[in-house]
Amino acid sequence: MSNSIVFTVSDDEIANAEGWGIFSVDGDDKDLQLQKFDDSSAFQDDDAAWDFVLTKAVSGSELHQRAIAFIKQESPDEFESFVKDVTISEGDDKTKLVFYTGKYVEFPSLSEAEAAQAHYRKAVSLN
Repeated sequence: MSNSIVFTVSDDEIANAEGWGIFSVDGDDKDLQLQKFDDSSAFQDDDAAWDFVLTKAVSGSELHQRAIAFIKQESPDEFESFVKDVTISEGDDKTKLVFYTGKYVEFPSLSEAEAAQAHYRKAVSLN
């Protein structure tokens, strides 16, 4: 049995200060969503809040990694709607880490792209 992930009141306060939070939908604690905090102008919409949290998670923020892992644990459908894997593309003397949106990051070698892919997968709870 794996350890249960907890998103604390303190975590929620920090998230709200950044302009996002994990909210129950229609008062159902079994249907949680990561959304923009409506009282903040930090994000245009929920997608932008997700982009922010994913970016912070990949850059190493434990709070944001925990938020994603918590959503994966408590609301798998929400997780699957927003968290997508990355692929590696090689060609034209360039190795790219490609996101589902089509955006990519170039790397000088396949091994560096593979390391970045492994880091991304760990940061966003894909492994």
